[in-house]
Amino acid sequence: MKKQNIKILFIEDDKDDYDMVLLSLKKANFNVTSDRVQTELELTQKLKEKHWNLVISDNKLPTLTGPKALIIVREIDPEIPFILVSGTIGEEAAVEIMRSGANDYILKDNLSRLAPAIEREIRDAKLRLNQKQNKRNLILSELKYQLLTESIKNVFFALDNGLKITFWNEAAHREFDKKNVVGQYFNDVFPEWKYKNITRLISKSMEDGKVNNVSITYEANETEYYEGTIFPTGEGVSVLLSKVTELKRNRDNLVRLNNELETLLYRIAHDLRGPVASVIGLINISKNDSYFQKEQFLEMMNSSMSKLNHILKELINISNIKLGKPHIQLFRVKPIMNEIIENIQFSDHHARVNCTIDIDENLDILSDIGLFRCIWQNLIVNAVKYSKEGKINEIKISASKTQGKLFATISDTGQGISAKQYPRLYEMFYRGNVASSGPGLGLYVVKNALMKIKGEIELNRNYKKGARFDVWLPDFKNKITGTVQNVGIV
Repeated sequence: MKKQNIKILFIEDDKDDYDMVLLSLKKANFNVTSDRVQTELELTQKLKEKHWNLVISDNKLPTLTGPKALIIVREIDPEIPFILVSGTIGEEAAVEIMRSGANDYILKDNLSRLAPAIEREIRDAKLRLNQKQNKRNLILSELKYQLLTESIKNVFFALDNGLKITFWNEAAHREFDKKNVVGQYFNDVFPEWKYKNITRLISKSMEDGKVNNVSITYEANETEYYEGTIFPTGEGVSVLLSKVTELKRNRDNLVRLNNELETLLYRIAHDLRGPVASVIGLINISKNDSYFQKEQFLEMMNSSMSKLNHILKELINISNIKLGKPHIQLFRVKPIMNEIIENIQFSDHHARVNCTIDIDENLDILSDIGLFRCIWQNLIVNAVKYSKEGKINEIKISASKTQGKLFATISDTGQGISAKQYPRLYEMFYRGNVASSGPGLGLYVVKNALMKIKGEIELNRNYKKGARFDVWLPDFKNKITGTVQNVGIV
């Protein structure tokens, strides 16, 4: 059997007893490196000089006792095994020194117990040292983990195998506005996700131990989008999420713009072809028919060219809205409305509408006057165009300031808008009325003009007499003040 190396510090004044213990350990197959001390000073010096596997102490020395020696040893090294080996010791004294922290006591006339006791205490000391080191490593690991996770700017949280939240970083608190969630069940914190993709993928990662990518939405003040990764761990999973709301909106906008471009190219070819073909046809007829009446030719030519001109104007209008930058200036609202109504008084169907404007003469707004005029031109023209035949239709326009915005409405008693038209109401070239002869760009232009100046529009679905649109426009007066006159802003 291979000898076991061991370093023992003896506290013993009797050289014969010291040699006797060493001999018994040698017989027990120990290879002992040792030293012997008799005073407090010697004990302190030797403990600080090197590391010992074990301290064996007599109970009574001329200047030192076993209990006092134990106190000194524990102050310097709390983990080193301490065994009291004495010729005589009372039961009460033995119990007291064990309570004070000695690992064992053995009588000198029963040294056969010493070797097994040493093996046990050395083994237990190593185990305690390993446990202490593991605990220290765990604490350091947790500190590093916490520092790492808190430094992550993205959402980061961890779950155990029972779906309890074990970690929740500051970004998660900020994004989801939920705090003090550690220890709570994930499904209790996010009940809306219980049957959604993220919960299913978390469970899947726990089961198969594989990384899974996830995309989720979160409803707060508005819909937010997140994409990330679920990492399986020994205790459960860690989830890392990045907010991609802007990226998704940009992506969706690119898809929408691409679709609009395709539609625009098709409709340009289709809508321009009709008037152009009519003009070419009329020219050919006038060339080949000597009886073709000039007045009739000019009237038909004018009709075709008017359609062509209207389409081109709308397309130029869209181009200006898309590419131009807002030019902010201060103006009064009511004169613009009056001007638009005056300009359409000779249009089709104007005779069957009665327009009422309920706007204070001094109501003003700091905005883009061109876009403002474009918005209301289209809304008012639409209200006139879709008025009912055989009756006088009422069109009412009102506007007022509220919470730093201009709130305006236009309502009519015309044909109204059916529920099936709602989803496509603001699409390019969408005609909700089959009888409409226009290009279907009016509300599309309105929506894009409002987006340019961060405005909003909403069809009031509770209004049943015809159609009503509610419009909100920001008033940029919080950025500049001035009198009611045109003032350009750089």
